[in-house]
Amino acid sequence: MKTLAALRQFQRNAWLFLASNFIGAMGYTIFFLILNLYLARIGLGKEAISWVNAAVWLAGGLLCIPMSFVFERMPRKWAWFIFTFLQGGITCLFVLFTTPIPLIICAFFLGAGYTIFLVLTSPFIVENSTPKERLHLFSWNYVLIWIASVLGYLLGGVLPGWLMFGAGEISGFRWSLVLAAFLYCVAALPFLFLRSYRHPRGGGFSLRISLGPQAWKYMLTVLIAMIGAGLFVPFLNLFLDARGFSTQAIGLVFTLGSVATTFTTIGSPWLAARFGRIGALSLTQVMTLPFFLIFAFAQAPIWLGTAYIFRQALVNMGGPLGDSFSMDLVPETSRTSFAALQASVRSLSWGFTAPIAGWVMQGFGFTWLFLAAAILYLTSAGLLWGFFRRKDQAAAH
Repeated sequence: MKTLAALRQFQRNAWLFLASNFIGAMGYTIFFLILNLYLARIGLGKEAISWVNAAVWLAGGLLCIPMSFVFERMPRKWAWFIFTFLQGGITCLFVLFTTPIPLIICAFFLGAGYTIFLVLTSPFIVENSTPKERLHLFSWNYVLIWIASVLGYLLGGVLPGWLMFGAGEISGFRWSLVLAAFLYCVAALPFLFLRSYRHPRGGGFSLRISLGPQAWKYMLTVLIAMIGAGLFVPFLNLFLDARGFSTQAIGLVFTLGSVATTFTTIGSPWLAARFGRIGALSLTQVMTLPFFLIFAFAQAPIWLGTAYIFRQALVNMGGPLGDSFSMDLVPETSRTSFAALQASVRSLSWGFTAPIAGWVMQGFGFTWLFLAAAILYLTSAGLLWGFFRRKDQAAAH
């Protein structure tokens, strides 16, 4: 009830931000649900597909910190509008090429554009909310993104069949990518109506001065978990496709995962109140481990689909908890830099692990990816609990 009541407290800028994220998330989910399947159908192998995915994340990781300087010197309104709109234009380019090199180049520029979301989301939420409503705004941002994901995955599963014109199945995938690009362009429009405000400006990106040991410890736990996620998350659609799921069935499974996530994410503040933010975040990571084993060894579609839904709900339930906690580890003027560093670590870990995952998929299948990811998740959860349980308990008291 408190989470619902907090909606009335949100500022105008927060509502516009949520509206844009909702529309953009629909485009994002349609695009990434379809992309790997589209690349496979135009003849790219798993290793080539992994390099296209790697280019997206490597660009984001390499450019997050440099782009944070740009964003700090631009009005938030125009930074959000320009870079969100560019996503639409870049997304359209994927339908023009069928060979790896130009697709990898497109993916790199797409990843460069994503830095706006990676770097500014958490600072923007903090700057446009009071401490009392902040965790609720983080939670509702996740909730609306996952509601949009439900719609995006439902549409993404059926659009290739609905939009087949002329060249058969491939044309359906291409028109679906064009629709995703259109949604990105629409998502840019709410930012034109943002009210101007003064955001804290740091004195530059100084890791030694701005970030203390607690922040670095947190980044270590993020790095380990993201390496684990990078081994399999970008390729779950390919995994289900290899297990005999149709595009519609993959869209349905992803949809149900988003539905489950929507409901569990609303409960993030309750979970934090019950176990503390760190306790809740560690718990959700550990609870995903049995589902990795199902992915690794089960063959029946019902087991694989169920495992995806529960893992998705649990791991994303901890998202708002981690974002909120991480912003409390650094001073106000360092939040954008710290968000950039977190985004860089996450993206680079996915970028570097994607080619490894592609090589393993091509030569050995998916089983070893899931087992390695389970070990990394368990390690991250253990370190998170060991490093921060006392700090989080003290803050709660």
